[in-house]
Amino acid sequence: TTYSKGGYIDNEVALILAAELNNSGSKEKLDLTEHQIEVLKLICNGHTNKSASEILNVSVAGIKYHRANIMERTSSRNLQDLMAFAILNKYIDTKP
Repeated sequence: TTYSKGGYIDNEVALILAAELNNSGSKEKLDLTEHQIEVLKLICNGHTNKSASEILNVSVAGIKYHRANIMERTSSRNLQDLMAFAILNKYIDTKP
């Protein structure tokens, strides 16, 4: 497990990243809105829907809506997929 800036990357995520990096086809970076990027970063940094809503001063329902949209747009099935997407597309920093 790797620790970086308050988040952990487990072995499953590391394997997904390795497979994606070795994939000869390149992923097209999606045009997420600024608000979706903020929500994505908070989710990937371990914030709950409630804490993200407090930080962004929006309702929990609003965070859930954005989270569902982000998951769908990125074809993510779970948090590991979402984190892999965010790292590969440089939405979150993995450097210490």
